[in-house]
Amino acid sequence: LGLPENYRRHFIEQGFNEKGTHDVMGTHVMNKPLGVRAWFREAGPERDVLAVIDPDFVFLKPLTPAVEGSQAALGWPEGSPPREVRKGVVAAQRWAEIRKASDRQEDFVLDLDYPINDTALARLTPAELRTWVCSGRATGSSGCTHTSNEDVWLYHASGPPMLAHKEDWDEWLADSWRDITVRLRKVYTYYFVDMWSWMLANIHHGKREL
Repeated sequence: LGLPENYRRHFIEQGFNEKGTHDVMGTHVMNKPLGVRAWFREAGPERDVLAVIDPDFVFLKPLTPAVEGSQAALGWPEGSPPREVRKGVVAAQRWAEIRKASDRQEDFVLDLDYPINDTALARLTPAELRTWVCSGRATGSSGCTHTSNEDVWLYHASGPPMLAHKEDWDEWLADSWRDITVRLRKVYTYYFVDMWSWMLANIHHGKREL
């Protein structure tokens, strides 16, 4: 069938980790956030909205910036939720990493690898650890410091396809997704790390996902 005229390939270093060295075990969880950032800074999108997908996806209809039937509509606090991805509006598919908790108003707690091997990180409280993962400092300014189970379940139990406007990718998302993934990898090694870091990047910047 051939490739469409506007099809592009961008090759990046494969198998890198947070130190920039080859890491076979880390490849499958690090390449997406690190690779997207490298591509965005070296080449960048030609269109306004960028979608990150998995290679095994099959689409039954076109993927567009229009968002319908969002779960967030169940509890969007400022009237009707936006109906399309644009600057300031991020969308992602709902996944089941987070289940609706009975203690919905309590602070969300990261389900990490225990015991934590890093002595300094092991001393942090759950809120401080969330803040460090999101901001790089245990006392940094972050939306991750106090976010409830309900907010995470309703707005952030998400994964690919993940869509955002190119200006949001440029201003905060490409860098935050990469940086949070690197920090989260120190305390969480399961293969969902890139999806968790995506959610945390949005929480960190106070963005609800459609």
